[in-house]
This record gives sequence, C-alpha cells and structure tokens, in this order.
Amino acid sequence: PATPGMPPAVIGTPPASAPSVPPLSVPPRVGSTYTYATDPGPARLTPIPQPAPAPANPVAQARYVPPPAPAANLLSTGPGRLMRAYHSDAGRPVYRLEDSSGHVRCYIVAAPGVNLEPHVGQVVEVLGNGLVFRGDLAVRGHYMTAVEVRRVGQ
Repeated sequence: PATPGMPPAVIGTPPASAPSVPPLSVPPRVGSTYTYATDPGPARLTPIPQPAPAPANPVAQARYVPPPAPAANLLSTGPGRLMRAYHSDAGRPVYRLEDSSGHVRCYIVAAPGVNLEPHVGQVVEVLGNGLVFRGDLAVRGHYMTAVEVRRVGQ
C-alpha cells in the first residue's frame, strides 16, 4: 500500500542515476573460530608417591589440642573464679572463668597434663596460648587452652 504524500515504491532495478555500490565481498568460511590442539597420543605421566593415609580415628580428627607454648609467650587471663561449664569440647571438660560480678570472661580447656579440677571455685589466673573465639561449640565464646593455673591471693 502507498503512503499518502509519498510516491509509490518501485521494486526492481535501481534507476540509472543511482550511484553504483560494489558488491559485498564475503570472506570464505573456515570451519570454526576456535583453535584445537592436536592429540599428542597417550600421556606418559609418572605418579607422585603419596604418604600412607592416617588411621581412621574420629575422635583424633574431631579435636585439636594445640601444643603448650613456651613460658615466655604465655598470656594471662587475669584473676577470675574458675567454675565448671555444662558442656564439653570433644569429650574434654570445659570450665568458665568468671569476673567478680559473675559474668563469664572466657572458657577454659586444659592442655594435656594440666588438671583444672582442684581449682574449681577458686580465684585463679590462667596462663595459655591466647584467647580464640570458638563458634563451633555448644556455647560460643572465647576459649583458652590452660597451660598453667595459679591461685590468686594465697
């Protein structure tokens, strides 16, 4: 259909007065734009020797006991009353250290060879490798592995 005010379109060859346009040149199509490496044949890999797997012991895998730090690098909690906490860390008893108002300052677990039980209910200073925030236990909070315990005020 013709548009009002416009001359009718003529389909066919362009008029002789139209400039000539060179034909489009299209490069030949070459398979793919990706480059593929040739297969060198079967690979000759030498296996790396692996250490023998550790024996499966779920308790040993579930808990980490840091080694005691040298005495010069131990950090102190300051004085506080040592009380039993009502949860455990992979079977080890957990204690809490309370300030004079009864607020929990941190949680304490014993390093191998350290017995905290005789100090329960006493005001003590705990020395350890430092405080670590643990969010993976029943009670989230700062924990210290006790390397040494000193009674305060005696």
